[in-house]
Amino acid sequence: MATWHLGIWENELYEPSALVADFSSNFEAFYCPGDTLKFVPHSVASAGATYQWSFPGGSPASSTQMFPATTYSAAGSYDITLIVTDGANSDTITKAAFITNIASGTIPFAEGFESGTIAADWKLKGQPSNPSYWNVIGGVGGYGTSNYSLEYNNYYYDAQGAHDALWTAKYDFTNMSQAKLYFDVAYVPYSNTYSDTLEVLVSTDCGATFTSLYLKGGNQLATGPANASAPFVPSASQWRTDTVDVSGYAGFDEVLFSFENIGRYGQVLYVDNINISAQFTGIQEADSKITYALYPNPASSYFIIAVGSGTIPKGTPIFIYSTSGKLISSSSVNATTDKIRISTGTLATGFYFVKIGESVIKVAVRKD
Repeated sequence: MATWHLGIWENELYEPSALVADFSSNFEAFYCPGDTLKFVPHSVASAGATYQWSFPGGSPASSTQMFPATTYSAAGSYDITLIVTDGANSDTITKAAFITNIASGTIPFAEGFESGTIAADWKLKGQPSNPSYWNVIGGVGGYGTSNYSLEYNNYYYDAQGAHDALWTAKYDFTNMSQAKLYFDVAYVPYSNTYSDTLEVLVSTDCGATFTSLYLKGGNQLATGPANASAPFVPSASQWRTDTVDVSGYAGFDEVLFSFENIGRYGQVLYVDNINISAQFTGIQEADSKITYALYPNPASSYFIIAVGSGTIPKGTPIFIYSTSGKLISSSSVNATTDKIRISTGTLATGFYFVKIGESVIKVAVRKD
């Protein structure tokens, strides 16, 4: 419409973009043979475009879905092809997927999540798109001695009893005789009606089957009184270290653990400082019979290492390591005794491994 002899000019300013096929995936590495790989198109195309995927060596080997998935039964190099058709036009792209089965890690092992993220060789299972799912949260750490921990927020999400899991990496237990899994946990129930459960399981066949090692929920899991007023944030005293003997898995070269939240709309669950300590074959018989205790733990200015019975021989080596495996200090027992007092000295607030003889003990240092 135009008035007063003024016209309306029409000009085609929109120019359609050229059709471009593209996609991405998590195909750089996968955790175990048979894992599902998901593909996301990043093509420049109209909403009516069609997609033809080709996955030679995968199952399925092809798909016409926009967001397909496939599995590969073994590591190797695979060509993945996407053909995008938009009206009379089409474009094709092929990318090589180098599938690498992640190798087993070594023990002893410690994960304190101080990187602020879940490690690349750990894996979320279940419903990871849920915003309350397992994630690393800042500002909360085991016993108040670190800055990060794992969190599952059941306060805002009702998982309705679903098992939402975080798998650790795989670990090589072939040369060890004894091993223990340690982890710090903090949790309070919402109420007697609404509470949640933590289960820890183990697999030796890359997650095909699992055996339950640990199952605690409600008041049994709790490290403090019920709280229905707000999401739970633990104080330094509202943590507990739980221990699971995993010596029965000696000889297996791919041992992985699954930490599973069984949610019932309760409270926030925290897990931190997941550690595996081990005693390897070939250890002197005399030392293997010595049982050590360490206290106070957490320690402030000092801690004591004592034996339940017998003595600590003169010359027994003592090493202190960071959780990343860095040697902090080394010394030896000056004279045969039943207890040793060790100053925390220049040790910063955090967790450490103390190796005395062939035994390894975890200690938390907390300085005010």
